[in-house]
Amino acid sequence: MLRLPCVDSNKRLWIYAGLALAAGVGLVSSSSSPGPTQAPKPLRKLGPGERILLLGDSIAQGLAVPMKQLAISGGVAFASDGRVGTRISQWASQPWLTQDAKAFLPTLVLLSIGTNDMLLPDPSTEMSALAKLVSDMKQGSSQVVLIAPPTMKFPDRGVRSMLQSTGLPIFPSDSLSIPRAPDGIHPTPAGYAGMAAQIWKWLGGGGSQAISGLPAGPYRRIGSRRSRR
Repeated sequence: MLRLPCVDSNKRLWIYAGLALAAGVGLVSSSSSPGPTQAPKPLRKLGPGERILLLGDSIAQGLAVPMKQLAISGGVAFASDGRVGTRISQWASQPWLTQDAKAFLPTLVLLSIGTNDMLLPDPSTEMSALAKLVSDMKQGSSQVVLIAPPTMKFPDRGVRSMLQSTGLPIFPSDSLSIPRAPDGIHPTPAGYAGMAAQIWKWLGGGGSQAISGLPAGPYRRIGSRRSRR
């Protein structure tokens, strides 16, 4: 598990990531073309009244802190639950998940899933679980979007194509060259901050916000007893 550093000793990472990467600099396309990648057209216009729920594996866990800061700056309610090593079928089989989602009443559900499913011999066995998870999350006025796994050091045996088959909007994390931790899988803190900034712009939250530190406001993490409200 990659732990985020404390703000006091690494504050510059957050400042640089927020000012540079949220402005669209620093994360470059993973293709051979030089220069900053161009984010897809924004999905919607985020603002007060939006309620964003982020769920998924360790990538979601790492994204939660910088995305919470962006949500605070945009006046958007935010909750998250990221669990290390989880697969799509595990999220689809959790009875508390639908209950917590209903309690939070999200207008937008972000599912950061699929990384651990790439290690399966045949990820297509997760297709029915993926359909169930998406169906469970489509409640009321909720819009469901997917955050594709970044590029990995192991092959994709069909996870990204499976996610695309849902027809849901997908953020193409694999189009970004993201700074990685020594394990070669998880982003560094600056990588998470930059990735979060690009996702935020894609969602329609704009790109001027600075990720200047850990969230100062109330932080809610569903599915966990260790919550600060």
